[in-house]
Amino acid sequence: MGYRFASLWTKVDALVYLVRGGVDLHATDSDGYSISRTAYAQNGIWGDSQSGDVWDAVLTELGHDISEFRGDHLRKAEYSRFYTPADFKRLWQGKEHRCPYYDEDELSCLLDNWETVYLPVLRRRWELECREGLDSDDGLDSDDGLDSDDGLDSDDGLDSDDGLDSDSSSDGGVQLDGVET
Repeated sequence: MGYRFASLWTKVDALVYLVRGGVDLHATDSDGYSISRTAYAQNGIWGDSQSGDVWDAVLTELGHDISEFRGDHLRKAEYSRFYTPADFKRLWQGKEHRCPYYDEDELSCLLDNWETVYLPVLRRRWELECREGLDSDDGLDSDDGLDSDDGLDSDDGLDSDDGLDSDSSSDGGVQLDGVET
């Protein structure tokens, strides 16, 4: 099983081990991309923000300033079936004050509504993708097989009363596996 399928904590432990072992945090690959740029690339392996969040947690754990590495890579919270708001909360537990984009109100809203609002929307999307062979970048159209009372609307994929204010969020909003709130 490779890094991609490793648990969140295995990834954290592996990265802490490498950084403590002296890995050059400013090293670049043959295309000139730094470790940080790769970690912060949106729509990572699972279409979520896990890699950047893990990288930030590791840097913070080892006393580094996230802003030095984030630069102009703004965080956009993205969650999926493989990386949930609960995972994010556990990742930063006890060091919330050191995370510049930790928003307890937004996170509480996501956690309170994850099972009843957001996860059902994601499950419907995953089912459609499996059945119809859609990739995660395809939008849902009127032929998606969902009734009009499915919780999806044409603008953002969620009911307008979802309780999130993506315009004022310090992290740029929340993305749920291709469904932006």
